[in-house]
Amino acid sequence: MISATIEIAEGRAGAGILSPARGRHSRRIAAGFLLAAALFASRLLSGDHLNPAGISLHLVCYLYFTYIVFHLTRLHLEKDPLCPYGPRESAVGTLIPFSYIFWIFFWASDILARLGTSRPVALGAGILTGLAGVIAFPDNLDKLDSLASAGAFFILFATAGYIRSRI
Repeated sequence: MISATIEIAEGRAGAGILSPARGRHSRRIAAGFLLAAALFASRLLSGDHLNPAGISLHLVCYLYFTYIVFHLTRLHLEKDPLCPYGPRESAVGTLIPFSYIFWIFFWASDILARLGTSRPVALGAGILTGLAGVIAFPDNLDKLDSLASAGAFFILFATAGYIRSRI
C-alpha cells in the first residue's frame, strides 16, 4: 500500500500497474506481511490482546523487521559503499529503547533519499515509518491493542518492500 502510494506520488506508476520486486528478496517481505497478518488474526481470535500467541507474534514480527533492516542496509551498502552506517548499526538502532524512534525515521528517509527518491517523499515515508515503529516497539505491548501493532507492522513491512524495490 505504501509502495503504491509513494510510486503514484512520484508519478512512476506505469499504466496503472505496479510491479513489486521479485525473487527471494520479495519473499522476505511477504513473510513479514504473513507474520503481521498472523498477529492480526491472533487478536481477532482472542478476547484479550495480551494473549501468549499475540505477545509471541509481536516479538517475532519486531525481530523479523530488525532482520529486514539489517538485510536491506547490507544490500544498499553494496550499491552505495559511502553510506555512513552499516547493517549492524542499522539493526542495533532498531532495538535500543528511545533511540529507535529517531533511528527508524532516519534509516527510512536516508536510504530513500540516497536511492534517488525526492526529499519530501523520503521524509514522509520516514515520518510514517517512525510513527509505525513507535507503535510496534515491544515496550508498548501493554499500552496499545494488538490491532494497532499489526497495522504498524503492515506499514513497516510495506516501507521495507518499497525500499527493496528501489535498491
